[in-house]
Amino acid sequence: AEVRGSGTVDFGSGPGISAMEASGGDPGPEAEDFECSSHCSELSWRQNEQRRQGLFCDITLCFGGAGGREFRAHRSVLAAATEYFTPLLSGQFSESRSGRVEMRKWSSEPGPEPDTVEAVIEYMYTGRIRVSTGSVHEVLELADRFLLIRLKEFCGEFLKKKLHLSNCVAIHSLAHMYTLSQLALKAADMIRRNFHKVIQDEEFYTLPFHLIRDWLSDLEITVDSEEVLFETVLKWVQRNAEERERYFEELFKLLRLSQMKPTYLTRHVKPERLVANNEVCVKLVADAVERHALRAENIQSGTFQ
Repeated sequence: AEVRGSGTVDFGSGPGISAMEASGGDPGPEAEDFECSSHCSELSWRQNEQRRQGLFCDITLCFGGAGGREFRAHRSVLAAATEYFTPLLSGQFSESRSGRVEMRKWSSEPGPEPDTVEAVIEYMYTGRIRVSTGSVHEVLELADRFLLIRLKEFCGEFLKKKLHLSNCVAIHSLAHMYTLSQLALKAADMIRRNFHKVIQDEEFYTLPFHLIRDWLSDLEITVDSEEVLFETVLKWVQRNAEERERYFEELFKLLRLSQMKPTYLTRHVKPERLVANNEVCVKLVADAVERHALRAENIQSGTFQ
């Protein structure tokens, strides 16, 4: 007789569970991929929560210079979110070594609102942001600075929906500033069709020289008369005479003086100080008056023939 326990048991020599048995007789694949659809969103949410709590952060974004607001973040997330931070934080620049990035030179001082900066940083973590008419300019500026192309395009579409006669000048200026070509075209079309109304808005007189020059060169703008354009140029210059008087001659050359009434030329244009003190402008007025006189003579001669 054999004593119990005296033998040996070979656990490795058994048949185990075959692929056929595990699949209930169906010879399917021996491995399968698993993907958690919510993993990425949960991961980004947790990383953003860690940022908000200051956990594991290794970079600081500094806005507003001394005494300004500082925002802690993770360089790996920022570098993954946008190409702006990849070279900046890769070790080639002092920012990578110091762990501080000074964000300077904004369109207005002291820079964007802290809440807007926070929202854009959160967007880089989560891909979500809420944009309003009050924040869109700053969001657009931040998106442009940080090379957040999709967010920048969204801001352009948002502004396109909000385009109105009351804001078309400001939106056109923004579109030019941030190279949003489709938005610029749509705003420009609205300005052309309503130019006679647009020049009554004070916003128009805040435009820089190059945009005023472009509008005066545009043959499709709608105006009541060329005299109105002369008065528009004067008004724009007078808003900041010290800075803008140097541009008067170039803008004056764009006016079609021959389409102004002779009496207006002699009574209003010629005596204007900016015209009278500029030899080029004086000659342009004299030539226009002479052309009017010749035209009148030709008409009179034709009448008597």
